[in-house]
Amino acid sequence: MERLRRWDDGRISTHYEGCWDSHPVCAILLAADVIGAREHQIERLRAAGDALAEVADEWPELVEAWQEARRER
Repeated sequence: MERLRRWDDGRISTHYEGCWDSHPVCAILLAADVIGAREHQIERLRAAGDALAEVADEWPELVEAWQEARRER
């Protein structure tokens, strides 16, 4: 991802709304930002999953009730 952010084709260009469609460098930077945001989201979900796993060991009845509620949807 960092490599994408440092990539530059050497051209000087002006930026405008929607320039991602015509400026490859801008499209690459946008892609790097999207990848970074998804990686951050994945890290948060993993942390939440780890916390849930700890609770599951301590309170299996709570997890069972949660699973039952999810099945009813």
